Amino acid sequence: MNEESARVRTITIADEEYPHQLATLRPRPRHLLVRGPKIPIARPLLTITGGTAPSYAARRVTYDIALTCAQAGICLVVSSNTGIDRHALYGAWEGRRESVVVFDSPLPRSGWRIPTAILVTPFVDESIDARVRKASGAALRGSWGEATLVIEASCHGSSLATAKAALDGGKEVFVHTVGLGGDSQSDGSRLLEEMGAPVVSSYAEVATLLGWERTLMV
Repeated sequence: MNEESARVRTITIADEEYPHQLATLRPRPRHLLVRGPKIPIARPLLTITGGTAPSYAARRVTYDIALTCAQAGICLVVSSNTGIDRHALYGAWEGRRESVVVFDSPLPRSGWRIPTAILVTPFVDESIDARVRKASGAALRGSWGEATLVIEASCHGSSLATAKAALDGGKEVFVHTVGLGGDSQSDGSRLLEEMGAPVVSSYAEVATLLGWERTLMV
């Protein structure tokens, strides 16, 4: 990461870099703190989310889908959590594609040297209650992507909140088949399936449903 991209910058609603995808979010943050490459504006973005203690199969599926997305020119939106979101970030990194990493806290002072990671937060400090920050982060992630893909989620983590935020914003939410197991790590995914979320088994299915089949690989 070069010196310029390592610097934290502030963008406001008036700035060209401010993501237009957040226009329907109410309330939307007046400013965002950003570290890393420039936020992609013209490219399709897909939010990928899931639990912090996923199964091996879910981790593998996540990495492969993220790599395929990167190779197809799709940028990802993820949280800063470990587990599914982190494996999605690593897959996009291998594919040399930028990913937006939304934090529920101020940006970390160190670490996160992944050159393709765009670290974003609306929070300057931790004065706001943690529950409010988590809800705001989920709303940002669910609103930012054109759609949300839930890999494997429980009912108690931020993944389900991200999916609900996407639905509230009129976005499509997909559930991956790998996350429809019988344990508590999958009860959020099963709930979304019961609510009518389309079930998919690959990025190709997501791309077809969203009309992304012709996305250029650059």
